[in-house]
Amino acid sequence: MAKTKFIEHRPQRNEAGKYGYKNAKGKVMIPFEYDAPVGASKEFIIPRKENKTGVLDWQGNIIIPFEYDTIYECNWNGTPCFKVEKEKKWGVIDRNNNIILSIEYSDFKARCFTDLAYIMAVKNGKCGIIDFAEKIILPFEYDYLRG
Repeated sequence: MAKTKFIEHRPQRNEAGKYGYKNAKGKVMIPFEYDAPVGASKEFIIPRKENKTGVLDWQGNIIIPFEYDTIYECNWNGTPCFKVEKEKKWGVIDRNNNIILSIEYSDFKARCFTDLAYIMAVKNGKCGIIDFAEKIILPFEYDYLRG
């Protein structure tokens, strides 16, 4: 099995103002067609194109289509995935663009403890608590929650 080593590629901007990525030898890894670099990891690049954000692998293949306003790489209950925003609502998708947490929350924060895991979320301006299957633990009727 071949060993690979991640060498951090930095986004570069061309004369037309578009961003792409080159490797250390100057070879274009990701074409210069993106409006802004948002993030990158060993596995993914998160660029912005035409006011939408998507996810590419380092070969330039689209992993998550450019349909979200914002994307962050995250870990959801032990699974690598993405926190996404679409039309001012947040949710979580897996690496195949399948919804893990419905894209309907104004905000949320997951809390994990040894024997308890829950999500403090905001929906329609009210706070509540749900579990990882979106079962309501505490109804969305509070102005503020702290935990």
